[in-house]
Amino acid sequence: MKKNFLFGGITAILIIAVIWLYLPKTNKALGNVQIWGPTDIVGTKIGTTTTGVNFAVNAGVEGYSATSTYVATTTALTDVLIFTVKALAASSTAGVHFSILGSNDYKCDTATTTTIYDVITMKQINWFDIGSHVAGLAGSQTISTGTSTIVWENPAVAQGKDIVLTNVNYNCVALQVSGSSTVLWIQRHSKSSY
Repeated sequence: MKKNFLFGGITAILIIAVIWLYLPKTNKALGNVQIWGPTDIVGTKIGTTTTGVNFAVNAGVEGYSATSTYVATTTALTDVLIFTVKALAASSTAGVHFSILGSNDYKCDTATTTTIYDVITMKQINWFDIGSHVAGLAGSQTISTGTSTIVWENPAVAQGKDIVLTNVNYNCVALQVSGSSTVLWIQRHSKSSY
């Protein structure tokens, strides 16, 4: 009887070990750090196909295209936000301007229509210039009258850059982009250390 009990116990342990090995594993936070994977915000990447957005000057107009705003959802716990920017096509006179805004308004990432249940529109969201959160950029200690702008002149095709924001702590962040003769693909990545 003892042999049967011992054999049954060993069999049960082996079955549990095999099941544990084949269960899907989840990403655990290391040292209370949570990392969220990349999300397309300008253009798309599906499999091996990457499709960018063309920032071109309208016919007969000099300078940069009209500014487009792309909202990246964060959480109140997000402290690092990274925009990875890749030029998929660019002319010899290409250039891109980026401005970064943050908001703590409720549903600032989704309130785009006016209905009986959702009366906030994008124009009513309180956005703030958060260019001072960009890591590695020297900046003035005075508050300017406009929004701070990051300039990328003459981007090379297939060249990638990143814009790293630290100490973010906003409900959502908006990336404003205007460009000339450039096709861009941009993703956002975020991290929380809380």
